[in-house]
Amino acid sequence: MKKLLCFTLVLSLMFSMLTVGPLFSFGETAVMDTLSPAYTVSGASCFPGETVELYVAIENNPGIISLRCQISYNDYALELVDIENLSLLEGFTSPPDSLSSSFPLRWANALAAENNESNGEIVKLTFTAKESAAPGSYTVSVDHLEARTVMGQKVTFLSGSGDVEILAPLVGDADGDGEVTDWDGVLFERYLAGWPIEINTAVLDVDGDGDVNDWDAIILNRYLAGWPIELTPVEVPTPTPEPEPTPEQPDTVNFTVAKVFSKNMVIQRNEPVQVWGFADAASEGGKVTAEFMGEKASAFIENGEWMITFDKSFPANANKGNSLKVYSKTMTVELTDVLVGDVYFVAGQSNCAYDMNTHWSYVDANDIERSGRNADYDLPIRINYNTQNSPNTTVKRGGDVEAKDITRSNSWRIGNKSNIGSFSAIGYLFARNYVLQTGGEVPVGMIEIDGNGQPLGAFLCNEVAEEYNTDKYDASAGYYKTTGVNANHARFLYNEFMAPFQNMPIAGILWYQGESDYSATEANRYPQVFTAFIEYMRGTHNTVNKNFPVYFIEFPSMYTQPSGYTGSQGWAYMDVGKIRGMMGNMVMMSENMFQVQSGDVWADKTFWNNLHPNCKYEQALRAAKIACAFNGEGDITMDNASGPIIESVTYSADGLTAIIKYKNVGDGLKTIDGSDTVRGFNNVSSGNYAGTSVTGTIVGKDTVEVKLISKSYGVGYNIKTTYYFGNEINLCNSAGIPAGAFMLKRGS
Repeated sequence: MKKLLCFTLVLSLMFSMLTVGPLFSFGETAVMDTLSPAYTVSGASCFPGETVELYVAIENNPGIISLRCQISYNDYALELVDIENLSLLEGFTSPPDSLSSSFPLRWANALAAENNESNGEIVKLTFTAKESAAPGSYTVSVDHLEARTVMGQKVTFLSGSGDVEILAPLVGDADGDGEVTDWDGVLFERYLAGWPIEINTAVLDVDGDGDVNDWDAIILNRYLAGWPIELTPVEVPTPTPEPEPTPEQPDTVNFTVAKVFSKNMVIQRNEPVQVWGFADAASEGGKVTAEFMGEKASAFIENGEWMITFDKSFPANANKGNSLKVYSKTMTVELTDVLVGDVYFVAGQSNCAYDMNTHWSYVDANDIERSGRNADYDLPIRINYNTQNSPNTTVKRGGDVEAKDITRSNSWRIGNKSNIGSFSAIGYLFARNYVLQTGGEVPVGMIEIDGNGQPLGAFLCNEVAEEYNTDKYDASAGYYKTTGVNANHARFLYNEFMAPFQNMPIAGILWYQGESDYSATEANRYPQVFTAFIEYMRGTHNTVNKNFPVYFIEFPSMYTQPSGYTGSQGWAYMDVGKIRGMMGNMVMMSENMFQVQSGDVWADKTFWNNLHPNCKYEQALRAAKIACAFNGEGDITMDNASGPIIESVTYSADGLTAIIKYKNVGDGLKTIDGSDTVRGFNNVSSGNYAGTSVTGTIVGKDTVEVKLISKSYGVGYNIKTTYYFGNEINLCNSAGIPAGAFMLKRGS
């Protein structure tokens, strides 16, 4: 059994707040050292019952602003009793009072303008060797999780380890100092004479007959006098863990299964299945068992709750008729028609809530592919609808209490025509396209979490909201309020609707949100806050795939009201160019973060509702293909699923040339119109806005060179709200898919 100690050092690259000089000169990369960065751990030795100190250090540090690692040790032999920050990396928080379980330590250096290149000891670990520990070598290891530079580039540290050598007690070593001397003989004689001396009597049984007497003292004294007598180590048997006591079973065991489970649901493939629920006080200690596809697992009710984890995971299975059965000795709950496949959150504001009924109102019913209105309703797609319009009554909206369960019943539904009408169009069309691309072999379950008009602060968990100060408690209102367009209640979309699912493994998240964060303040902090939120989500859901993908929708073109507009509808518009670009930076800040390019899907300048364009099919299809490429399904590669996304930017010494490197280029970058000039780049102004338009030149298979103007503070692409692929922007890969937006501030 191992105890895991996680150092979670928050990645907060606040590009919009830095006012430093150029971070890179032309051609520089994030890691310049020839030696590999590494962790080291010192070693120590002791006898059972003694305390030792080990030091964790880093060496060959190329320069970082964040660090996260995991420390493992054997807790049968060792007990961790203290952790001390050695302040090499300023900003470690103090450890919690209790070290009895895993816990995070954060390095709050998010606003650093320069990389920390310090080497040396970062933390001291104090262990006690347990009295029951068998002699031997016990490894304390440090495994790398993540480190980043100030520009968000990854740095990998080699793992390190050190050993605690637990020594066997020596026969005759009465004082336990590791040696047998005359003083040990003196102590032995005093002990036999009745002096009140505490001695490990096992070391005094010199002849090994199981008794300590005068003959043992004679043999010891002869040894000390030089007689040819060999003293051997005391045998210490390997301890056997105490078996867990079998709890006394109540006569009646009544329970409920959490409502995130129901018939017609999808269970995540290739992850250990977890099932949980609740029980009344009279059932405390009762046993609950679950069976699924020939496998069985059990758990006991503790404090009114229970959670069952199966020992194995299950591959994709689209066959109907499989039931998840949960039972005790007095009752049974059977959830029928349970599939195994990929479970996704589709989350966001109004463009996520934009439902299939709205989609159908704009799409020709005869356009079978685009409308999704056909006989494919029998596809293995299941949906679970959660909207801000249906509050969870178990928690107060805008508070910091997480709901343990949703309040609706039978929440999973088959994806047929009558059920999908009010469901997210981009969510359903993503699932439909994914299932069709994979030949119907992988079922898809979509969990919709929508909040019309809600800014990011409404979706955040308590931890991230507090860390980034995205809201404030309003005492007069009695709840937290966040900022952004339509801002009011904070945190509620997570605490009310997402928290009940946090033990359910998922395949990933489809994210369509950010319009309400278009202002300068909200846009500037969006990438850091959102990536921190995703890291939190990844730490609460999956036990195997802890780095599940996130597919975020890039905002398509949007147009202001034309002169002479006489429509009866009020023109809907937001200037989303900046938030579009800032969100594009997230692909460099977190692994498996995928931008779903939308620069080529909407160009209707006469449509009154540009804020909610009917291009959900095109966006869903592209997202589904990217997901297939990521999962290795459907013979799709990332080069023909996604457009080019930014990988790095370096600058010339004078700051007037930016070299932009892309990935997902296929056979190479090109312009869709065959032009030698790449359109769509802008200088970034000192206020972190889109400045003067500039052009670029393709100078390599994956590289574009952009000539900037004097006093440029950075570079961006597709950061004007009205830009459209083929006209104002034209960069794409060999498959013709447009490059993604980004907006990187260079510094002043």
